[in-house]
Amino acid sequence: HLDCLSSWRMPKLTHLELHNFIPYEYLHCENVTKISIHLSYTDEHLQVGRLRRLFDSMPKIQSLSVILEEEDTQDLFVPDNTRHDGNQPALPNLTHLDLRIEPISSDNTITHFIALFDTQKLTRLSLSFKGDDYPNYHNDVESNFRTWVDALFANAFTNVDEFSLNINSICG
Repeated sequence: HLDCLSSWRMPKLTHLELHNFIPYEYLHCENVTKISIHLSYTDEHLQVGRLRRLFDSMPKIQSLSVILEEEDTQDLFVPDNTRHDGNQPALPNLTHLDLRIEPISSDNTITHFIALFDTQKLTRLSLSFKGDDYPNYHNDVESNFRTWVDALFANAFTNVDEFSLNINSICG
């Protein structure tokens, strides 16, 4: 990781886009209201504690877009001593979440990732799922999709007034 990013000062920055890189150091960008994280074919691994630290450095985030385009399943690494359910939400002002996964990640990843947010504060939720295009894997992909959706919707989204769902190569 590029530790030098933590020394940069961008106090007026409001929108941040990250492609194939997640800075896990505290960033001095406290006025960011919109962040986009796009990981495609990278060795970058999501770690819940480090994501929380990144999000804590930008407490005004209202909109988060996460795109995972990986050939291998992207798992959110959670050390044994990290609990996802007893912590305060990492982004207390988050109202818009756009989550795009290719291919489908494990339900454990979704549980830990969604626990970073207060889902009851979301007003806009956009989900996009894409499975493999290979017919031999169709049954596993559909099963994984159902597990993923069950993990995601174990949470309450009581204030969502705008919802979009895009499904590709999953349901026959």
